Amino acid sequence: MSNTPPESWQPLSARVAGRQVELTWHDDVPAWLDAPLRKWLRAQLIDVRLRERLFARFQHVEPPAGRVLSSPSVGLLSTEDLLDWIDAVLHLATLYKHSGHERAVHDLDILLSEGRSLWKVNDPRDGLTRRQDPTVTQAARKARDTADSAQRPAAADHLQKAWECAYGLHPDPSKAYREVILALEAAAIPVIVPNQAGATLGHVLGQLDRQDHLYEVAISHNSGTPGSVRAVVELLRLLWEGHTDRHEGVTPSVPISQEAGEMAVHLGALLVQWFSAGSIRKRK
Repeated sequence: MSNTPPESWQPLSARVAGRQVELTWHDDVPAWLDAPLRKWLRAQLIDVRLRERLFARFQHVEPPAGRVLSSPSVGLLSTEDLLDWIDAVLHLATLYKHSGHERAVHDLDILLSEGRSLWKVNDPRDGLTRRQDPTVTQAARKARDTADSAQRPAAADHLQKAWECAYGLHPDPSKAYREVILALEAAAIPVIVPNQAGATLGHVLGQLDRQDHLYEVAISHNSGTPGSVRAVVELLRLLWEGHTDRHEGVTPSVPISQEAGEMAVHLGALLVQWFSAGSIRKRK
């Protein structure tokens, strides 16, 4: 069962009147979600171990014993801090799972969805992530699953980290880009340069560029001949040369923008899928 309300749903009054009501997603904490989210957070703070780790993480002074639920601390949090604390609770709760943990996480995800929040619980259930088009998230999930099935768990792990760095509560496009490169190396090196010590994505790119006649893609040419890997070479080159903050030197590094980080994640997911599924391979 999906946690996202059907896009076709409309209030009864709108259906009766035959008019369409626009149900938009909200990037902050809208007024109608503020109190329910604080209530959810207070309920999680009953767990002593989790509460102590959370307060230590945010350098927050714990209220006197027995006053946690009545403490104004949660009520005084800014909306930005409220999301930070919820995100941290989800992360810590993976360490201190209690009997109602799964239900609590499920309820939070439903609450965010029904309240039209742009935030949702991420796939590992250990933090918040920005809501994306279902088609996009399914494609990224498929790439991770394919990498796992191909016995390349590192590729799946790095791709998941890249996604969270790009779309998490506090995006880090530079780290997202680095994780994409690591995911691709884990997926592509075993296919293209499996015996080269210390191989990097640059070596994969160089091999495919120089020896492209030795490789093919799953899509055949209309003449019936194996498909060329030249398009793959250019996509890899785009990623490799676009990693502008990889090194410092004579030429200063250039920060990775948020748009570049997001593009790299989606392109990386596509290429990890292709390499892991055998869609890019040596010719027989």
